[in-house]
Parts: sequence; structure tokens; C-alpha cells
Amino acid sequence: MIKILKKLNLMYIFSLSAPLFAYFIYLNRNSRTDLLNILIYFTLLYLVLACLHHLKDKSLTLEVFLEYLLIAGLSLVVVHSYLIF
Repeated sequence: MIKILKKLNLMYIFSLSAPLFAYFIYLNRNSRTDLLNILIYFTLLYLVLACLHHLKDKSLTLEVFLEYLLIAGLSLVVVHSYLIF
């Protein structure tokens, strides 16, 4: 597991997933439940990539995790409210 984390470039994965996020939002712009599911999926992807990044650096603490969790939750609420209205 540690060897995989050392070889994994997380920014590459995140930069590839951003256009996919925009594409899925565009495809499902008329379905509110699908939009919420897509937002939750990419929020969880953000959290997992952030945790993997800090595990790789050995700097993951409870404060760092809670900070990422709050940012992810806030961005989920803001983007969801923007897409709904």
C-alpha cells in the first residue's frame, strides 16, 4: 500500500477528474437528484485524495481532516445551491 501511495500522483488524478465533473454536471443539468449524487461523489473523491496526500506526507492529523471535511461540506452546500437555482 505504501509503495502505491509513493507512485501515485494525486494532482494528476484530480486534474483529470475536474473535466469529468464538469461534463457530468452538463449531462445531468436537468435532474436534481443526479446532480446531488455527482456532487457527493466528487466531494468524497476530494476527501479521499486529500487524506491520501497527507498520508503520503505523514502529516494527517485530526485538525487537518476536520478542515478538509468542513471545506468539502461547505463547497457541497454552495455548489448544490448554485446548481439548483
